[in-house]
Amino acid sequence: MENCIQIGSGDLKAWIAEPGKRYNRTRFDWTCFIPQITYKGRTFCTTEACETWHRNGSGGEGLCGEFRVDNATMGWDDADDLFLKPGVGLLQRPDEKPYHFGTEYKIVKPFPHTMTHGTDYANVHLGEIAHKGLAYTVRKHVGIIDNMLSITTTAVNTGEKPLRFSEYNHNFLSMDGLGAHPQVTLSLHKNYVNNDETPGLVMNENGITFAKKIENGFMIVCQEPQANSPLRWTLLDTKANMSVQEWGDFPVARFLAWGGPHVIAPEIYGDFPVNPGEARSWTRLWKFFAR
Repeated sequence: MENCIQIGSGDLKAWIAEPGKRYNRTRFDWTCFIPQITYKGRTFCTTEACETWHRNGSGGEGLCGEFRVDNATMGWDDADDLFLKPGVGLLQRPDEKPYHFGTEYKIVKPFPHTMTHGTDYANVHLGEIAHKGLAYTVRKHVGIIDNMLSITTTAVNTGEKPLRFSEYNHNFLSMDGLGAHPQVTLSLHKNYVNNDETPGLVMNENGITFAKKIENGFMIVCQEPQANSPLRWTLLDTKANMSVQEWGDFPVARFLAWGGPHVIAPEIYGDFPVNPGEARSWTRLWKFFAR
């Protein structure tokens, strides 16, 4: 896969993009952009956009995360013409409009980075850029053991002001390319609210299923995630005989699932305050199954 390194010596393999090469836009984190994962030769990931739906996407593929900057600690409110975007670099604010993840901002200076890897792991380190009292470094470790992939993030506040990193992973998933169809279930141990009442979307105590092939987009928000509690979701495709789970070691700030005909994307959000001179680490884990 172009501009990627591959890790995994057994049944589970992951392709990790070299920072700034395969993906160099301003929404997603450059440090851990994973366009494809296979288990026993079966593919789990897809693209955010396709030719027939959501063509003007933001370039997402597979497992890719975003650090949000639309909170009071990350510098957007104080931005004049420049602001820092974790995982990307120093960006230019073009006008007074609110921050929007879909806007392509000019990259004034990308974060310096180094990447090392071995058979079953990769480490990416983003160096510091200081701006208006804000400064930080971010390290990510990606590891594979058996059928499990983990991403551990460490954020270090090297600046003068407190920070609150708000991060989620946008899992663009499609089991063997089958997309959202009636034999797919997304299970979560919480209630759901369907924001747009998508035709064909069925919600019950077993989770979310699709009564028919989805033709348009959908958005589902978890109702009041349990405070100070981790959360786990499972995406199961009985037609493909494949499934994937994700969970983390941190309290869940928000959960939602987004998707369309070719993709299902569950997202777990976490908030991570870091005071000046301190570091904070958190881990996300995925487990893959196929027969």
